[in-house]
Amino acid sequence: DPEHLEKSMILLKKMEATRKVAHAKDLSWDPREPSSSLYNSVIIGLLHSVVMKSGDFPLDQTPIPNHEEKIQIAEQATRLLDSMLLRDSSMPTISTYLRLMRLWHASRSDEAGERSEEILSRMQLYKVFSEEEDLSKGAEKTALQFALRSWVVSATAGKPGAAQRASLLIGRMRE
Repeated sequence: DPEHLEKSMILLKKMEATRKVAHAKDLSWDPREPSSSLYNSVIIGLLHSVVMKSGDFPLDQTPIPNHEEKIQIAEQATRLLDSMLLRDSSMPTISTYLRLMRLWHASRSDEAGERSEEILSRMQLYKVFSEEEDLSKGAEKTALQFALRSWVVSATAGKPGAAQRASLLIGRMRE
């Protein structure tokens, strides 16, 4: 529901502003600080708004985002990843990265491959520094597949060099 998603984004922005103020004043953790779960919920909402199809909500008159709006939604969700990295209480999870890659794939942007591979790299860095969550072979394989599919989207959209980058990624997958 776009109305609920918009309200969630407003709430998240207010919580981020509270976090900035608390951090600037060197205050301890504020219970209104956004958590990983909150960010992930908003990202899930953004993903659903992009991947929904006509007829998904037959009683609802929710407009389906056009191509440019899908790209803007993917960019917005990627900015949320940057915000998540500001505090330990909101560190992204493997699911966060996978959802963002799926969102870029669904955006059908010519930048989908590049953005997904960037998110893949960030996820792999997360694996190195994270003690909490192990990046299983299944999750890594899924991430590589999303990145590859995103390069196919970029190639289909006419992005120069996309097919070559997809080929390089296939080589990484074989390692």
